[in-house]
Amino acid sequence: MAENIDDWELELRAKEEQLHLVSQIWQYTLALEEYVGRLRRCINQLSVAQNLREPYPDPLSDFALRFHDYSAYDDFKEALQDGESEQPIIEY
Repeated sequence: MAENIDDWELELRAKEEQLHLVSQIWQYTLALEEYVGRLRRCINQLSVAQNLREPYPDPLSDFALRFHDYSAYDDFKEALQDGESEQPIIEY
């Protein structure tokens, strides 16, 4: 028996796929932010060990971007969750 799929259901599936893609990209972005933070902390420790100043006094301060001011944010708010809480990750 062939499955009847109407336009509404196709649109819903496409929206779900978009949300999933944005969610996966967001999780990857958060992982990269964490990685950069760890690298910067390591560089700070190595610098101090060599009697140099810390190049990154606040390792997470200058590279993280958040998108809550974009008009499409509300469309993807659901995908911009951290997976552990109901609060979207929009700023530190």
